[in-house]
Formats: sequence, structure tokens, C-alpha cells
Amino acid sequence: MFTLAFVVFLANAQATPPAESGVSDKSNDRIQAVVDTLDDLLKSIEDEEVKEEANYQCLEKWCEKEVSNIGQAVEDGGIALEDLDVSIDQHKSTIDRNTFASKKNEEEITEINDALAQATSIRDEENEKYLDERQANSQSTQQIRSAIKIVKKAQAAGGFIQGEMKTQLSGPGESGFVLGVFEGLEKKLVSNQQKNRRR
Repeated sequence: MFTLAFVVFLANAQATPPAESGVSDKSNDRIQAVVDTLDDLLKSIEDEEVKEEANYQCLEKWCEKEVSNIGQAVEDGGIALEDLDVSIDQHKSTIDRNTFASKKNEEEITEINDALAQATSIRDEENEKYLDERQANSQSTQQIRSAIKIVKKAQAAGGFIQGEMKTQLSGPGESGFVLGVFEGLEKKLVSNQQKNRRR
């Protein structure tokens, strides 16, 4: 393939008409055809250079635009990364705060459970005492009621009976006094039972 310099040289050489050299017209026509072909080739190469230059400039502008876009994307990515770092720090702070609150809550729950266990133990002890007192109170009430019946029978019979001996009351009001004391005790025991039930 001809180089560009060679093609230019041949075109310039053929631009001036040849001096009388004894070359035939047929040879001249052939040389002129070669020169025309070379001119067309030169024109084609020049046109191709213009197109290539236009393509190169277009590609250069595209590359500059892409570089600018990539630079902006990198900058935006850097800002987004900084925002994510801030968010991560905020989330870490929230996690630390929640972890502290969770530990504090666990301690409070442990304290509450201990207090509940103590309260349950105290309640069970008090309930056991209450049941014991209730049973004792009930037994005492039954005993006093039995005693009241005995005193009433003794009043009706005129005295107390012990073994085979009959003991006379020293006065008519004495059995009434004993009966009054027993009835008072019975009322007090019944009243205490009712108060304990309300608790």
C-alpha cells in the first residue's frame, strides 16, 4: 500500500504537464489514470482522516463526560459512605443504650423476683400462722360453747357436778357471772375470726 507521502509526491509530479519526452499518448493516458486513481485514493484518505478526527473528538468528549460522571459518582459515593458511617455510629450508640437498659431491667427483674419470693415466704408464714390461730380460735370457741352449755345446765340443775360430788355455787349470781364471762369470750373469739377472714 502506498504511503501518504508517496501519494502526495505522485500527485504533485503529475500536476504539471510533462515536457515533450517522446512518450506516447497511450502511455500518458495510463499514467493519467494512475494519477487520477492516486488522487481519488488521497482524497479518500483525507476524508477518512477527517472522519477519524471527528470520531476521535467525539470519543474524547465522551471520555471526558464519563470521567466527570465517574468523579461525581465517586464523590456521591463518598458522601453516602460518610452518611452510612454516621448511621452505623448512631445504631451502635442505640445498641449500647439498649444493652445498658436491658441489663438494668434484668437487675430490676431479679430484685423484683427476690422481693416477690420474700413476700411469698412472708405471706405463706402469715397464712400458716393464721390457719394455726384460726384452728386454735375455733377450738377455743368450741370449748367455750361447751363450757357455756355446761354452765347453763349447771344453772338449771342448781350447781356444778364434779365426779360423784355435787358442788353448790356459792351464790345465785356467781353462775351468771361465769356465764357472762364465757359468752363475752365467745363473742370476742367470733369477732376475731371475722376480722381475720376480711384480711
